[in-house]
Amino acid sequence: MVELEGIEPSAGISVRRDRHAAVSPTKELKANVLGVISGCWPFVFIRYGVYEFSYTESSISRLQLEEISYSMPIWTFFDFLNTRGDNEIHDWLTSKDVRKEAKAKINSRLIALQGVPIFPEQFFSSYRGWDGLYELRIVYAGVQYRPFGFYGPGPREFTLLVGSIEKGKIPKSTLKVADERRKLVLSDPKHRVRPHDYS
Repeated sequence: MVELEGIEPSAGISVRRDRHAAVSPTKELKANVLGVISGCWPFVFIRYGVYEFSYTESSISRLQLEEISYSMPIWTFFDFLNTRGDNEIHDWLTSKDVRKEAKAKINSRLIALQGVPIFPEQFFSSYRGWDGLYELRIVYAGVQYRPFGFYGPGPREFTLLVGSIEKGKIPKSTLKVADERRKLVLSDPKHRVRPHDYS
């Protein structure tokens, strides 16, 4: 077991070092990389695993790749479904408003958060003035993506309710939609949510 900065060993995360992984991600991994998380945890997520690049910018030009596997995910993410059964979150992520690279980064962030006991404040926070609503903060190419959701409907579950892009301030109408959807999920969780679609 290798301890990672910012992740407690109790989170159930094991790390296996890959000796053949000192590669340039922009060249050799370009076809396989789904997304990159910047910030405290510069993770890169590959189709069948979760990977971390650790490097020293000033002295190392080639990155060292480590494979991280979750022995037991702590959280499950869900997407909101409308009355027709359409997945509103997946529709937003695949719309023209969200670049493919941004979608990959959002999905990668969710995968990382599955194994974290407490969501870190730099990526996640409650929204002032709206009890029960929380925002995920993801930035890609200068664009601030803000999916909103809430804890539930069950324990260790978090449901994404609406996607938004912050341009100075989140519209009040977006927050109202999120709050209305939260109430719908709580009243009918069986038909209003589906496990998050990472495709």
